[in-house]
Amino acid sequence: MRLACSSSLVVSPRARQLGAGGLLLRKYLAGPQDVTITDTAGTATERIWKRLDGSMYHLGSVNWLHPLRPVRTVAGAGLWRLGRHRWLPVARLLCAPLDAVYSRYNTGGTSDVENHVEEPLSPQLLIDHLFLGPHRFRLWPDYDAESLGVLFDQIGRSRANGRLVKNLVRDARGQPLGWYIASLRPSGIYYILHLAAAPGNEERLYRHVVHVAEDLDATAVAGRLEPWLLEILPRRVIMFSRMRYLFHSRSAAICDAIGSSKALLTGLEGDIWMPR
Repeated sequence: MRLACSSSLVVSPRARQLGAGGLLLRKYLAGPQDVTITDTAGTATERIWKRLDGSMYHLGSVNWLHPLRPVRTVAGAGLWRLGRHRWLPVARLLCAPLDAVYSRYNTGGTSDVENHVEEPLSPQLLIDHLFLGPHRFRLWPDYDAESLGVLFDQIGRSRANGRLVKNLVRDARGQPLGWYIASLRPSGIYYILHLAAAPGNEERLYRHVVHVAEDLDATAVAGRLEPWLLEILPRRVIMFSRMRYLFHSRSAAICDAIGSSKALLTGLEGDIWMPR
């Protein structure tokens, strides 16, 4: 099956009242693809999609944020949104004392992560470890090493994404615990594009990623909600829905797979990593 990702609709201000956006999207949805997605839609885009028989992937529309340095998280996100990037180093110094107090009383159990070994996640290594446990998906990406390598390169070059980190994690015996792809954004947030854990190792992998984020001096860890994460996320995690994950397909089977969370759709398939 072919998947297409629709990013921004760009319409001349003079034509916005003429329904040009709806016409563009209707033409796009009628293309040769079997399913179309967008994971960064706003309210206006959601209305257009639903009028054209699109649906919302509700679970994929929920994001989570785990504060590591909460004062810097708020300050960094605010300055980045306002375009005041030069003030980030100053904010880091001013917020450090308050965040140090928070860290003293909110230490997590990360002692076992010292025995974990990381291996750079190459495209072929991701393909080989796409499924680390029982195959529970009805729909999943059919990656090839060449195009995945191009995608990694594009994400890594984006200034808005900051530093790209992608690793396979093994325990002390060399058994894979899982893999993750994340980017340390200029705002200080360590955003997880995808997190895949071997059965029974979900919490260990999550603690490992949090430990890596702390070592990188990240202010928070964030990502898109997945069903298994609900069982391991700490209580101080913030849940919010700022952007909508929308999908459209003429196939009832595809719609059912996505709507029932039986589709493996990672941050690599959408446009969440694209600069805004």
